[in-house]
Amino acid sequence: PIVSVSVTTLTGHKIGAGDIKGARKNFRNILCIGLLATLALSAILLIFPSFFTGLFTDDAFIHAESARLVWLTLLFAIPAVAVNASEPGVRVGGMSKHVAVSCTLCVWLIRVPLTWFFCYKMNLGVSGVFFANTIACYTRATLATIMIHSKRWGQKAI
Repeated sequence: PIVSVSVTTLTGHKIGAGDIKGARKNFRNILCIGLLATLALSAILLIFPSFFTGLFTDDAFIHAESARLVWLTLLFAIPAVAVNASEPGVRVGGMSKHVAVSCTLCVWLIRVPLTWFFCYKMNLGVSGVFFANTIACYTRATLATIMIHSKRWGQKAI
């Protein structure tokens, strides 16, 4: 959430001042800081997976399976932070409809079909859900970042 609030506030401030180049720079800086923080926190999680999974369950099977799959958290955390930075950046740049459309399309055309495919056709179970969500989030973040670097971003009065 802090990434979203930071992008909205600091990038929006620059857009309001008419400094589009500075707004894009703020977006990139906040995205990089968020990604670095995510990697650092994920590294701690990956070093001590049994400790953290043990905080949530006493069941030996669930504990062992969760500790084995904890690396998926890092896989999903990177695009999640990217989406939480880029989509608010697009919105504050005056392109809210683009976020709504891209998010809806990514969920219904990528996430849902891939979840079904990975979980049921490939028998990946929980890992399949993470893979599908990760691919959808990477797509959303990529589309939003492209929008932030388009000529129309930041040009609309809100």
